[in-house]
Amino acid sequence: PLQDCGTSLMDTVKMRSYFSGLQKMAVFKSSYYYQKAGHCKGLTEEAFGKLCDLAKNAPVSNAGSAILIQPMRGCLKELKDDAFPTSKSFKQMDYWIVLVVNFPKGKSDPEMREKCMEWVRECYKVIEPFQVNPSQADNEATKYWDESQGNTIAGSQDRLVQIKKKYDPDNFFKNNRNVSPK
Repeated sequence: PLQDCGTSLMDTVKMRSYFSGLQKMAVFKSSYYYQKAGHCKGLTEEAFGKLCDLAKNAPVSNAGSAILIQPMRGCLKELKDDAFPTSKSFKQMDYWIVLVVNFPKGKSDPEMREKCMEWVRECYKVIEPFQVNPSQADNEATKYWDESQGNTIAGSQDRLVQIKKKYDPDNFFKNNRNVSPK
């Protein structure tokens, strides 16, 4: 049904290796982007239809703006729960959806910038009810990333925890790879 929604800059609907097509649809000049993404399960035909309608009405049309829908099937559905830290989450997901818009003039065109950001937010509202929450699906993943994060940020961990305690003591802004205020 997605191919019936209108004209696209590039028809990339086909089976391919994950790495062979990811972020290689075009060469991008330096620019400004806004994006949101979700790991989704059980997206309905109505939701896909709404995404198609929103795609037709995107405020800009360029190679850097898209609704990317990555099916999460095959071997991911057969993973053992302990295969890697996020395997339980991956098993639950049907799609990884990335909503991205490119607005080349950035802050110099605040009206277009706001339209672009609002478009992404509207698209996100469509997929939000279908999201798999990784922290609910797999608390081990969150624990793993918290523990392994020290390897990434090395000697900055203590300083980052102090900043987090000061500005976000309730850990409102959290995600995998989160710096915990505790």
